[in-house]
Amino acid sequence: MSSAQLGNSNNYRLKLDELLLQENTNVVVSGYSFGYNTEQKLPDYIESRQGNSINPYYGQDYWGYYNGVSSNRNFFTYYPTPPTAIINSLSPANREVNHTYAQACILNKITYPTKGYTEFSYEGNKNNSEEIERNLQTQFRLQKKVRGCGN
Repeated sequence: MSSAQLGNSNNYRLKLDELLLQENTNVVVSGYSFGYNTEQKLPDYIESRQGNSINPYYGQDYWGYYNGVSSNRNFFTYYPTPPTAIINSLSPANREVNHTYAQACILNKITYPTKGYTEFSYEGNKNNSEEIERNLQTQFRLQKKVRGCGN
């Protein structure tokens, strides 16, 4: 995709859709394709531009995954005391985990040259502390892997 095709949108992310295998004569002989969770869209990478000022999007959980929060204006979840006047004007960021939003655009399928495939589903990590589990459970691990045969 050329820069002219991208225009001035801030919502493009790089992803690998396919990997083609070629002979030394540049003839494509086979390839892999990759599928992603598209049920949830990611927000614009840069929330807005005002003149030379760029306002990044701060809707991230503790691990850096998207959490769907649009009201954050920073990443700080607490402030040292005594707070200064500048910090008093800010509100703490909501960095809570949201499993639905955190799986936006995550890899969920690989199709092989044989037309067989593997599908992936994910779940949050588990731990013994309720406080940590509530706040920091996003980092995904593979929950289920399904393999299929080509037609």
